[in-house]
Amino acid sequence: MAMAAEQMLKLMVDRGGFTMDEAYSLASVAIDLGITQVVDGTVGCHAGIAHSILDR
Repeated sequence: MAMAAEQMLKLMVDRGGFTMDEAYSLASVAIDLGITQVVDGTVGCHAGIAHSILDR
């Protein structure tokens, strides 16, 4: 889960134009983290954010 959050912060800085501090603050309310599990035991995590937040 930490890797998904870190990658989302990087995306927010690179494409959204936020500073790392701004991205971190906004991430607490704007990022949706989810856990996926496939029947064979494979577990993954994904992060999502609204496009409108990155279009500033």
